[in-house]
Amino acid sequence: SLTMTQTVNKVVGATTVAGLPNPSTYGDSVTITATVARVGAGAAATGSVTFRDGTTVLGTATLSAAGTATLTTAALAAGARSFTVAYAGDANYLASTSTAVTQTVNKASRTPTLTGSAATTTYGDSITYTTTVPAVGGSGTVAPTGTVQFLDGALVLGTGTITLVNGVATATLTTRAVAGGVNKSITARYS
Repeated sequence: SLTMTQTVNKVVGATTVAGLPNPSTYGDSVTITATVARVGAGAAATGSVTFRDGTTVLGTATLSAAGTATLTTAALAAGARSFTVAYAGDANYLASTSTAVTQTVNKASRTPTLTGSAATTTYGDSITYTTTVPAVGGSGTVAPTGTVQFLDGALVLGTGTITLVNGVATATLTTRAVAGGVNKSITARYS
């Protein structure tokens, strides 16, 4: 009987990453898909992949029987994101890292609502303006922060800081500074 030693080297499966939808909007869910390509007629890659946005680890996932894994997140900051995925390797495939793919996350655009405590007042009376700034995201759970500027035409009446009240982002301003006139144009500007 003859014995022969055979060495079978591990191979590199092309590792790729993609995020959808691209572009997306801040607060929306983005699904990131990693693929480790099958080589020839061999078995698909097994094991896990690590998803990154730049150097920040977004999470890990186990490859499916088709050599793919997904991660869904709504926690991406606005701007150009740089996704990569690192494959850890297995008995047949070497570890590999994808090339970076740019994901564009646009700033959220939401229109605030504005109400006044009275439709008609007398000059010098106190009036309270309240604005709500809608939350963003598919689940509506990412609340805006910062301030809202209240204006009488072009004249700044003051600013209100956004607070969360019963799950709604609101800002209020109570003022006596509104000049007399009919059909005043009071606006709220969220920066």
